[in-house]
Amino acid sequence: MSRFMLNGVSMDVTVVDAGLLFMDGTHDETTITVTSATLENTEGLVDSPISFTWGVSPRSEAFSGYIMGVEEKSGGATGALTFSMTIFGTTKAMFEGRPRFWSNKSVPSAVKDLASSCGLGFYGHDHTFLWKALAQTDETDWATANKLTKRLGWRLWSRYGCLLCYDPAKLFTESGSYCRLFMGTPEDYTTDRQLLEFTPTEQTNTDKSRLGSKFGYFAPGGVVQTATEPGEFAGYKFVTDNVIDSPAAATAYLSAETADMDTWKQSAMARVWGDADIYPGMCVDVVTTNRRYVKAKYDGKWLVRGCSHQMDRQQYQTMLYLVRPSSTASVSTSSYTPFWRVNDISAAKPFVSVNEGQWLSSKADRRFVL
Repeated sequence: MSRFMLNGVSMDVTVVDAGLLFMDGTHDETTITVTSATLENTEGLVDSPISFTWGVSPRSEAFSGYIMGVEEKSGGATGALTFSMTIFGTTKAMFEGRPRFWSNKSVPSAVKDLASSCGLGFYGHDHTFLWKALAQTDETDWATANKLTKRLGWRLWSRYGCLLCYDPAKLFTESGSYCRLFMGTPEDYTTDRQLLEFTPTEQTNTDKSRLGSKFGYFAPGGVVQTATEPGEFAGYKFVTDNVIDSPAAATAYLSAETADMDTWKQSAMARVWGDADIYPGMCVDVVTTNRRYVKAKYDGKWLVRGCSHQMDRQQYQTMLYLVRPSSTASVSTSSYTPFWRVNDISAAKPFVSVNEGQWLSSKADRRFVL
């Protein structure tokens, strides 16, 4: 880690150890222990915007966020000051909120409004269903965005000061894989990452979480109808905590069951040497066997749900949290495209800058920034 900047000014610290966590539905979080020969105390650090570069070149990334907490460990006026910092990513700007009401609004559009009001950019899949009413009461912008997104079975991630609102099922089936996780000596170091450990798990069809969902609703004329989640399940459960007033709303809720990663059959933990390039929302290909002779059941394409990075002065490793609906799901073999170029191949990569103590995204809709 290097190039520490505090509120846009260079910060003289040396990293002792660090951990970073990126996961769906949570703020990006970093815990860093540092030493400084010039700082005498940690006064004024909390709530300050901070940035730094992390990773190993050429796979290094910039992290921008806000200091949430500081703990002094030793030193000060007569020696090197040692302290730890807990840092949240740019979505910390969504900690507050105000009452809002939307009518005839899609979920991605409402989430974009929330992101823009906090100076963040927005990228996401389209969803055509317009909800008659969506509301925010006393919740934070972050909690509201997550609540609305989960209504579709979708998930939120963030990167480069942008809120990413995606359908995991669509990411898995349509996105190209970023790299291969290769057990053994990689064949191509530009596209392969050495897989140090791979632990897959699979739910059985008799697991209660593998029960399909069934919704009841009133069709025109007051006729009671039911909609059933497609797929193979041990049985079905009626969902009674949603108000459904049309066949289109029932379809939206059924699609949510398919998109929801928590209902997917397979998950895995993969450990690789430290790699800052791999990020949640990407897809990777796992190769644990010689594909000329056999393909293992858990080889193939996976969606990265989350990443954790642990580093100190001796070692740096990355743990990837992978999910997929099954090993037989049909997927695209297209090449990888960064999220900011999916709809415009010439689009510039997003970035953030500090403005009066707040991180603002280059992709934010400035008309909505309060």
